[in-house]
Amino acid sequence: MKVLYDYQTFEEQKFGGISRYFFELIKHFENENDVEVSLPIGYTKNVYLRSLRPELLMTQGENYDRFFPNLNFWSKMRIYNFLFPGKLPPLNKVVSIDALKHNDYDIFHPTYYDPYHLEMPKKGPFVLTVLDMIHEIFKDYPQLLPEIRENKKLLAEKADRIIAISENTKKDLVNILNINPEKIEVIYLGNSLEPVNTIKLDFELPENYLLFVGLRTDYKNFHFMIENLKEFLKQNRDVKLICTGSAFTEEERSYFENNGIAESVIHHFADDKTLAYLYANAIAFIFPSLYEGFGIPVLEAFSCGCPALISNTSSLVEVGGDAVLYFDPKSDESIKSAVDRIVSDKELGKELKAKGYEQLKKFSWDKTAEQTLALYNRLI
Repeated sequence: MKVLYDYQTFEEQKFGGISRYFFELIKHFENENDVEVSLPIGYTKNVYLRSLRPELLMTQGENYDRFFPNLNFWSKMRIYNFLFPGKLPPLNKVVSIDALKHNDYDIFHPTYYDPYHLEMPKKGPFVLTVLDMIHEIFKDYPQLLPEIRENKKLLAEKADRIIAISENTKKDLVNILNINPEKIEVIYLGNSLEPVNTIKLDFELPENYLLFVGLRTDYKNFHFMIENLKEFLKQNRDVKLICTGSAFTEEERSYFENNGIAESVIHHFADDKTLAYLYANAIAFIFPSLYEGFGIPVLEAFSCGCPALISNTSSLVEVGGDAVLYFDPKSDESIKSAVDRIVSDKELGKELKAKGYEQLKKFSWDKTAEQTLALYNRLI
């Protein structure tokens, strides 16, 4: 079987859940004797793919990404080529289009929602993975672009089969986009983090801290969480909140300073090993998100023996099972109560840690790949 993936997520993401998912599929299938994987791509900044395809360590693509990085205008490429002649590698979209036109494949599996491939003659079935319905549910948030909603709907209607990464995502696809449920198969994701017992850090780790991982966009509900935990942090100066992901904005720093918690809310960039160590030594991982298509960080916490406090919303109840302490992410008292309980009740933390290890056994990238391959085989 020949499976063709495209460039999209590996061009956009340096790291993150979407590119992690496709990387794990590709890595697994490249070890399968009866699967031939094709990933036509010229360059990438993605840290996962680089570990698998070292030949993609091309600096010029990154240089182009840094060239007026926040501006896109019609003559940008022309100016770049004038200033740096011969330096720009084949654009990834062009490479993918060429592969779709000239390569033989049995399955095409695009890695995001650009419908460019619909304009070309179809050589075989295509599978679409829908990771969440965030753009549809939170369409008033300005950072969630309307064209992604439009493209996702179009592709969901045209796809031969859809993979939803949770039952909740499948339900939303049916209810919001009116997709036939028989066209949708639920295939859960897995965890990539390995526990780390010792590591050399370039910062001093507090003895007691809660851990927040990932983006702090509106639906992640970070600022609601901080608003409701600021009094706790002021009254418990020995407990810190460590955040990974992008650096704090000036607005966030000002908020922490004005509310007297600048010394209590700490940011650290973290690679996988550092992140695993942060999970392993935290009082608890806290995940106040209003909506998740799946919630890989919950599995990461389980794998590292970290008690998890998570929202009782969307897919998170599927992933967390009975192994987490839930709270209502829109309730002031609920989130405060959950934090108070986990900080004061050591036995609860031990219980959640043990249950987390058991819950993790239900999920793995091996299972994800096996079920995905079975779906491919049913289509050809």
